[in-house]
Amino acid sequence: MQSIVVFCAHSDDQVLGAGATLAKYAKEGYEIHIVVFSFGELTHPWLKREHSATMRVEESKHAGKHLGFKEMIFLGLKEGKFKEEFESKNLKDKIVHLLITKKPEKIFLHAPDDFHPDHRDVFKIVTALLKERDFGADVYAYEVWNPLDLMKSDWPQMYVDVTDTFKVKLQALGKFKSQKVALTVLIASVLIGSVIFGIRHGCRFAERFYKVPL
Repeated sequence: MQSIVVFCAHSDDQVLGAGATLAKYAKEGYEIHIVVFSFGELTHPWLKREHSATMRVEESKHAGKHLGFKEMIFLGLKEGKFKEEFESKNLKDKIVHLLITKKPEKIFLHAPDDFHPDHRDVFKIVTALLKERDFGADVYAYEVWNPLDLMKSDWPQMYVDVTDTFKVKLQALGKFKSQKVALTVLIASVLIGSVIFGIRHGCRFAERFYKVPL
């Protein structure tokens, strides 16, 4: 089966940035594999790390199941320490093996100038790896904290009509019950962005991506 691999910093980024598109691809028969760099446990510093991590993972799995994802892989890196821990834990070979095994047609990852430093680090780590070896996949960047036109780039843009799966994306975001307050602002920007991109693409809702040159 054709496959897609998605890299994200935290357990809800892939839903916020590309959830409706990934749900659409899943309905078309693609196997969607998600690689999450952290557990995202720092969102609940008053809880024990193990409890917070377990909660975030379970929420993400529920959301992924709702969107039709095939697999979710959590690297368990500490937020703010991605570069150091990716090297110290020798995770490069694991990612290379995943890409060789799954042979993705498309790869999705964070935009390079996203506001969150962890998002930018995911872009740097993954693109550095992809430049070393040609995996034969088209690479696309999605935005989480830059929902509209904050990314200034001349990279080719891809708009995806997600009118049929946008509701599924919103339902999946509802699975992150521990993030209800934090997601309020982001969901509003996601909705506004999807409407604007839909107008540009001639549909009700759309998601936008940048094709990354390697």
